[in-house]
Amino acid sequence: MSNGHPKRYGKDFISMTHPKAVLKNEEGSIIVVVLMMLVLLTIIGTSVTQTSNIELKIVRNDLIHREHFYSAEGSAMQGMQSIENATADDLNDITDNAWITQMNADTEIINNVDLMGQAYWNTVEVHPNGDNVAAYTVTEDTGVWDPSAEDNLHTYTVVGTYTLNNHVNQGQVVIAVGYKKRF
Repeated sequence: MSNGHPKRYGKDFISMTHPKAVLKNEEGSIIVVVLMMLVLLTIIGTSVTQTSNIELKIVRNDLIHREHFYSAEGSAMQGMQSIENATADDLNDITDNAWITQMNADTEIINNVDLMGQAYWNTVEVHPNGDNVAAYTVTEDTGVWDPSAEDNLHTYTVVGTYTLNNHVNQGQVVIAVGYKKRF
């Protein structure tokens, strides 16, 4: 210490005498910038991961819905093919045909598809573990056949359904199709 003054060199002297010099000191500022960039990239990465997971769930649900829809549609198509392959005598006397019923398809079947165990459902496909069931039913909407009528156009409602009960992807799809056949 000369003349009673402290030594005037080093960082301590600069920080005490010149406060602006501290603000210009950039030692360690790169760490703050890097940490901010790291936090920003982490937030972006987390957002992208969550978005990807949601998109994968959407695609999976769409795939499951399409599979169920096409199975129900296939069941209905098999019911229409049964009508097409049946002879006029088979279609006229529905008492002998277990696969044709005479009821109001709109109220009794479509609104209460839980009747899968009923006799008028024709099973098309059953998964080996019994969880997946595809079936169809045919109802005649024209009423009793009148041989004296000039118009022998018969109207049918074919209902195809697919039910999945595996406790993971439960669901049911019902498709009702109108079908007309003249004989």
